[in-house]
Amino acid sequence: MPLWSEWPPSIGVGGRARVRAVLYTRALVDSRRNSVLREFYRRLLATGKLKKVALTAFMQKLLTVLNSMMRTGEHLDPTINMS
Repeated sequence: MPLWSEWPPSIGVGGRARVRAVLYTRALVDSRRNSVLREFYRRLLATGKLKKVALTAFMQKLLTVLNSMMRTGEHLDPTINMS
């Protein structure tokens, strides 16, 4: 039984809804199609994370990568390790 009071877990209501919706949609696509990012998602699932929890962590990773790309002006390199 989970320790939180809400079941099933939700993504939350904090932050900007449009940004959260775009990140969620992109995370769904990348968790299936992007080979580099898909491995990160599968590793989270392998450690026993719930799918929605793993997808939320995936969204956070994606946001971190996008912020870094904006800051440095670089493009996503598919050969880098995303762990």
